[in-house]
Amino acid sequence: MTSISLAGLASHAFTSPRESLQNELLSEVSSGTISADDQDALSAALDDIDSTLRSQRPEPGSARPSPMK
Repeated sequence: MTSISLAGLASHAFTSPRESLQNELLSEVSSGTISADDQDALSAALDDIDSTLRSQRPEPGSARPSPMK
């Protein structure tokens, strides 16, 4: 029987696309590629995009919307 170690899973924790973009943004600010002022604007834009996508996500168990033509 095969066993799976939970310790190994911790290093491969799921990172959402939103978290990945935020981490990349922080990295770019740290390296000086993006200014702190621009970071604020870009973080706000990420928040807006994330909020919009979450609001458009169908409820679990609901029918999927038909594709737009």
